Amino acid sequence: MVDDCTSWTYAELDRAASHVTRQLVDAGLGRGSIVGVHLPRSLEAVAAMLGVWAAGAAYVPLDPAYPAERIRAMVRAAGITLVIGRQSELDALGIDVANMDAGQIVPRGSEQSGGPEEESGAVISSVQGNSSGGHREADVSVDAATSPDPLDLAYILFTSGSSGRPKGVRVSQGSLANFVEWMLSTLSPDELRVCATSISFSFDPFLLEVLGPLLTGGTVRVIPSALALADIETGASLLVNTPSVVGELLHAGRFPATVGTVVVGGERLTAGLAEELLTTTSVTRLINSYGPTEATVLATAHEVTLPLTDPVPVGLELPGAHVVIVDEHLVEVDPGTAGEICIHGPQVALGYADDVETTDRQFPIWTDADGVTTRIYRTGDVGSKDGAGVVTFIGRRDRQMKFRGYRIEPEEIEAVLEHHSGVDQAAVLTTGAGVNERLVAFVTSRTDSANPERIRSSLRQELPGYMVPATVVVVPSMPQTVNGKVDLDSLRSEWIEDRSSRPRIGPTVRPDTTGDGIIGIICDLARGILRFEGPITGDDDFLDDLGGSSLALFQLLAEMETAFGRSLAIERILENTTIAGLARLIQVDDGAPVHLSVHPGGSKCPVFLIHAYLGTALRYRHLGSLLSADRPVFGIQVQEFGSGDRPELGTIEQMAAETVAQIRRIRPIGPYLLGGHSAGGLVAYEAARILRSAGEDVPLVILIDSPLRSSSAQYLWAELVLNWPELRAESWGGRVRYVRSAIRRRRPTSRSAVEEDRVSAAVTRSYLASNSAVRQYDPGRYEGDVAVLATRQGVVMALGAEDLGWGRVVGGTVSMTTVSGLHNTLFDPPHLEEVGRALDEALESASLTGSDEFV
Repeated sequence: MVDDCTSWTYAELDRAASHVTRQLVDAGLGRGSIVGVHLPRSLEAVAAMLGVWAAGAAYVPLDPAYPAERIRAMVRAAGITLVIGRQSELDALGIDVANMDAGQIVPRGSEQSGGPEEESGAVISSVQGNSSGGHREADVSVDAATSPDPLDLAYILFTSGSSGRPKGVRVSQGSLANFVEWMLSTLSPDELRVCATSISFSFDPFLLEVLGPLLTGGTVRVIPSALALADIETGASLLVNTPSVVGELLHAGRFPATVGTVVVGGERLTAGLAEELLTTTSVTRLINSYGPTEATVLATAHEVTLPLTDPVPVGLELPGAHVVIVDEHLVEVDPGTAGEICIHGPQVALGYADDVETTDRQFPIWTDADGVTTRIYRTGDVGSKDGAGVVTFIGRRDRQMKFRGYRIEPEEIEAVLEHHSGVDQAAVLTTGAGVNERLVAFVTSRTDSANPERIRSSLRQELPGYMVPATVVVVPSMPQTVNGKVDLDSLRSEWIEDRSSRPRIGPTVRPDTTGDGIIGIICDLARGILRFEGPITGDDDFLDDLGGSSLALFQLLAEMETAFGRSLAIERILENTTIAGLARLIQVDDGAPVHLSVHPGGSKCPVFLIHAYLGTALRYRHLGSLLSADRPVFGIQVQEFGSGDRPELGTIEQMAAETVAQIRRIRPIGPYLLGGHSAGGLVAYEAARILRSAGEDVPLVILIDSPLRSSSAQYLWAELVLNWPELRAESWGGRVRYVRSAIRRRRPTSRSAVEEDRVSAAVTRSYLASNSAVRQYDPGRYEGDVAVLATRQGVVMALGAEDLGWGRVVGGTVSMTTVSGLHNTLFDPPHLEEVGRALDEALESASLTGSDEFV
């Protein structure tokens, strides 16, 4: 198994899993116990899963990205008696159950045995560990601590529930064994040689990605997301994901050439995408699958071949999942007739945790045409089955939907919305398709107190991010059908399809300050860049609501300059990245420095976070929202990207002087709390030295994954670690070309070549200036305190120094915290929450000798 900076052999995985098993057994847990695993997708999560199984217990994945209240509800519903996770995160959850620190899940040797062959724990039995990429082979023989019974529980996975609370699907060891048997008979060891796992630990296709390679001697490569496949050299032979994600890779020209087999599911596979995969990529085998969580990963699978049929079938039933199509009376229909898809057989789940009523309703006893009774699962999906047994998925019988691969009950979101004090009634729909699909919530309010942004903010505290609607629309009333139900079709046609009737969300944009014509043009440009099919208004945020990246934002600015025939003050995007906010760039350019601000009215000593490289200080805005509500956060952008009169700043000292000047405009007198990520950390450190030499109090400098380079050779090493494999053989000129091509990949059909537009040229110049500044920086001594937040990748960049090298130059206290993620993914979920907590703890512990009041 391999992640961003670590690799485990089979023997090491066995030792790590065995540690979990021993801890559980020592705690008195075994068969019948339920163990929560509060970890992101990681090597440790896999070891925890295997260790739980070896103890005879069942695991429940608890995604750290989920709101705390949702996790607490899952712990209660599942009957969890112990949770494995990072200790600081478990403490913050406030759950009243025993816990195990995941920091102890490491592949070290056992203290109680002489080697892995004597340890119990993993479910790998006599397999040859052929780990590609130079990892040694391991012949592992493991005796299970507890031999499972087929009816023993294997895991509980929570899905969205229409009652307003998540449903915990209980899956047995026998059901899982049936699926694994089919998987190993269908996919060869060569196909399973390397699988880059990108699916959430909380969704059962993760088991295909992990158990397939582990049971055939292959390699599991843990990556941040499927879209990272083009940026990380994985050598992946198998890709498992939704059609929309696979299509995103393909259409962006980033589909990995090593992948020969693709398994898709969770959404409808279009014939067009299937044909593209089979005719324009290295894919020689494409499997379209179907399977609710209640049927243990997959229930049907179809080998897609040319020529294609439309719709693409989901295929034949798996041996352990027998599919029948029934009418409203649960009577099996004739071949080719549409009806509800129902499943019975060994792969069907045991039911739902702590929900007897829903279990009885969804898993009734069914009698077939021959009078044989069996327990069946009603999927709520509509499909058909031809005379040869081939199943075709048609759609949903009820309102359950698949959204970007996640199964969602709109009623659950509506139930949470209707608990909001300003909402009387709610309805949730989707708009767009594929990666451009968005959730839209409609609400009514008798008191006119429904604030869309406040509602979305509250939803983020109660629902996973993928269930939070991108837009909340306040409507006068809900249209109704003749039988008194909400008329969803009317809602869609009136408020989504008819853009002229759609109200603005949030604060109204005055025509005399921006002009609706300008906003309309920018909406069209944004839609073209993002290939966004749904409606866009001036109040949609290009980054948060529309899913744009910083590179796509620069591309939009470039096209705006072309469309409006004028240069823009790029820095002003720090103020507002809504479409209306970007429209103001056409009319406002007063040359004043611009900074990002979060909680500007807070009373505590503010923290200034500096950004100095490609991109902008916008990366700090969501981090700021995770800190104490009364802690002002200011993001300082020191490079102007060539849009003003000032030239690019070519040394860290120059950047630090500019930083201090901007900070003093905001807060003339200390104390000062400073921080920064990557090169921004170097600038923050140097700015602290300037302020202290001027007699100011600087209680703390926070260095977020900012390795200190001591030589040109170390700088080159850090760049190789950071950008491997893209830049491993590139010159500096090649790196410039890489930046430009990265922008171009986001919009391959742009009207003008990226190399020729002013925005990308300005960004490139600033990028090179920052490169030069970091290479030349020779830090002086600093007698103050610093806090280092480091990723494992950052430690590798710093040649193994846990403090990232800062102990060499800091005379004060150097505190260290390890955070998850990669250097460039720290500010993406789920790592963002962990960084926010670590930063908040560091700031709260800072010793302030001056005034803590911010005025």
